[in-house]
Amino acid sequence: MTFPPFQAVIFDMDGVLLDTESVMQRVEPGAARLFNVEMTQEILHQLTGKSEKDVDVILRTAFGLDFPLADYRREFWRLVEETIEKEGLALKPGVLEMLDWCDHADLPMAVATSTLHQKAERQLRDVGIRKRFSIVVGGDQVKQGKPAPDIFLETARELEVAPTACLALEDSHNGVRSACAAGMVTVMIPDQLPPTPEMRELAHAIVPSLHELRILLTKEN
Repeated sequence: MTFPPFQAVIFDMDGVLLDTESVMQRVEPGAARLFNVEMTQEILHQLTGKSEKDVDVILRTAFGLDFPLADYRREFWRLVEETIEKEGLALKPGVLEMLDWCDHADLPMAVATSTLHQKAERQLRDVGIRKRFSIVVGGDQVKQGKPAPDIFLETARELEVAPTACLALEDSHNGVRSACAAGMVTVMIPDQLPPTPEMRELAHAIVPSLHELRILLTKEN
């Protein structure tokens, strides 16, 4: 496998850098039960990789226009924070070695995440890797969330690198769609969602972890 040349690397956060997607997937059904609704796997899959605004649309569609979104969101994040406080916030396998590889290759790195900007900044600081990235763009900083290309285009703009010269690393289907729509070389590193035929068509490569990706890139250089 060969990769087109690239001048920067853009990471999704949840599910690529941080093991937060698994926490949210575990917590969401319990949060839904507090409001007497059922959070099905189908709905969970729709929520993965979406911005807060898009999540609201999905929840209203699933549970009705009168669903108390603000109360639900407060309880959901309370449960997430409790779980993270109890279990700790973990890096995904291969993160540090991938960051080291990018530093060694003198490639600027950025984060493009659907998570709110300030929350992303805090979580990256909490796990000790915020300083590794020159740019962090959150879902609240662009008009349209993933799968629209806005967040990747904005991140490339701030990096001052052409979108087509960026390597984007994503775990979710919407993230892959977003990065590909921005014209980036896109690698899917599956977390909660398995790759589909569409993902295999869109992504330049699908690899199990950042560890395997780093090995592939090292072989080429």
